[in-house]
Amino acid sequence: MFLPIFDYLYFNSCLLQPATDEFNAIKKKLTELQVQIDADTCQIKDQCFEFIQNGKCQIEIISEKLETQQRKSQEVADHFSIENINVDELFKCCREMCENIDKIQKKVANTNINFKRGGFRATMPYLRRKSTPINFVKTPRDTRLQEILAKQKETMRFNFMTKHSRL
Repeated sequence: MFLPIFDYLYFNSCLLQPATDEFNAIKKKLTELQVQIDADTCQIKDQCFEFIQNGKCQIEIISEKLETQQRKSQEVADHFSIENINVDELFKCCREMCENIDKIQKKVANTNINFKRGGFRATMPYLRRKSTPINFVKTPRDTRLQEILAKQKETMRFNFMTKHSRL
């Protein structure tokens, strides 16, 4: 009775021995893989840290460039004293003023032509006639442009005075 159990245990222990060797080989392989994974993880962490540091440096460089650009644009705006002026509105005013100037020039040209032809001389009662003042009607846009230019002149004068008072 003991002999078959002994044979059974001996037989099973022989079967367990190769399984233990296989387990140890798998365990060794897993340990090697874990070491390699840890090394790769450290390398990835280092690369991520380096990438983040480079990103921070790039952000700082870009921020410095933006600040420099803003400072330069502010200097240009201060130089030309263009503060809170709507450029489109300014161009519209200039265009309307140019159109008004063109109309005035055409009227003057027509008047000169008529005058040369004698059209006005024939209707003038005296040889010497006092010239009548010409009153130009300013449109709201003309007055707006005058206000903008006056404000611009004041800010230029103020900027000039503040710059030279610091010296």
